[in-house]
Parts: sequence; structure tokens; C-alpha cells
Amino acid sequence: MESASAEVLTGLFSLAFVAMITPGPNNVVAMSLAVSGNLRRTVSACGGIVSGTVCLVVVNWFGAISIFEALPVLRIAIVGMGSAYLMWCGTALFLNAWRGKAEQEHLLPSSFWALAGFQFTNPKAWILCVAAASAVQIRDPGLAGLIALSAIFAIASVVSLSIWVSIGRLFTAHRGRTRAPRWIRAVLGLALIGTSAMVVVSATGGPPLS
Repeated sequence: MESASAEVLTGLFSLAFVAMITPGPNNVVAMSLAVSGNLRRTVSACGGIVSGTVCLVVVNWFGAISIFEALPVLRIAIVGMGSAYLMWCGTALFLNAWRGKAEQEHLLPSSFWALAGFQFTNPKAWILCVAAASAVQIRDPGLAGLIALSAIFAIASVVSLSIWVSIGRLFTAHRGRTRAPRWIRAVLGLALIGTSAMVVVSATGGPPLS
């Protein structure tokens, strides 16, 4: 890409990192698995998230953007269904924590392939990838642009997931817990509900998701 686009790439990395570090389904899964102490499962799950995110970038780069422009109702449907699912997961997580019940792992996927596929139903990921791919393609529609954008999303995802995993490991190391405390699960549930609401606002013409 042109040297002048370095500022664009830096801005996109900042946007991607901020969007990924905020509470969302990927971070909830990463922290929950880290708290369980199963390092192998945690690494596999994070690998699925990163791989799925990069694949989503590629799909948007090679045509999804054009499809959404031609059929805007399709984008609304994906965001709407994905947001409803996140709302349900957040509500269930909050209520389970409030009632003192154990976390229900089936609420969100936790395996490599399930999480890789889940990125294609994650409304937060769709909005971010569509916006980023559109911005980069305007300046560099070639292979170099795709590689740069994929690298940005992969690095931002790895860094943000590592932070959430580290938080989860802290609970295990210092408190000997096998699952996140009730108040943490309640906060994460509320965060998922808030995220789903923000995604809907962004998709319907509100302020861009940050």
C-alpha cells in the first residue's frame, strides 16, 4: 500500500483493537475457558476465533460487501439474528449468575471449529469487517491490501484475547477458582446485552461501533 495509507492502517488497528477488547462473546468464551484451567482448550478456542475472523475478512473482501450493498436486508437479517442470540446469551448468563447457578457452557461455542464458524454469525465482527474492508479497498484493492487487513485483524484479535485470557488465569492462580465469580459472570452478561444493543444501533444508522 502507499506510504500515505500507513495512517489508515494504524487507525484501523486501533478501531479493531478497541472493538475486540470490549466485552463480547469471544472474550467471554476466552476468559471462561482460562478460568477453567484448561490451557489446551483455551488456546484451541482462541485459534478458532482468530482463524474465523481472518476468514470473515477474506469473505468480505471478495464479495460480501457487494452483496450487502445489493441486498441491504440480508445484512440487517444477519445483524438482527446475531444480536438476538447475543442478547439471549447475555440474559441467560446474567440470570444464572444472579441465581447462583453454574455457567452453562452450551450458551456459547467453545471448540476451534465451532468458534471459527461462529464468527460468521457474530454481528459485531460483521460490522467491523465490512467497514474495515471497505476502507482499505478504496485505497488498495489488491492482494497487498487484503494481506495487510488480515494481519491487522489477526494481531488485534490475538492481543485482545490474550488480555482476557490473562484476566481469567489470574482468578485461577490467586483464588483457586474453577469458574468466574458470580459478579464477574453477571457483569459479562450485562456487557453482552449492551453489546448487542450497540450493534443494532450501529447497523440501523446510529453512531459507528467503537
